[in-house]
Amino acid sequence: MTTRDHLFLIVFDRAAGDSTVADLGQDLSIALDVFGAKERDLADRPDVEVALVGSSSLETLRRTHSSYFGASQALRPALEAAS
Repeated sequence: MTTRDHLFLIVFDRAAGDSTVADLGQDLSIALDVFGAKERDLADRPDVEVALVGSSSLETLRRTHSSYFGASQALRPALEAAS
């Protein structure tokens, strides 16, 4: 991770297809604490994924981790039609 990278906490509800994203800044120790707390809070929700990802910007994050941001939902009709 470079000094310009930020750590983002992604909470992805697979059943709903919704994501929330929080920019946790650059302090890895704080980001890991927040990540661990969120994982514990959602431990009883197997349909929810919690991820901590480093990226230079939210725009880059959306491009590199598009499955968290509806790209897979948008492609579903085309994939179903092809099968």
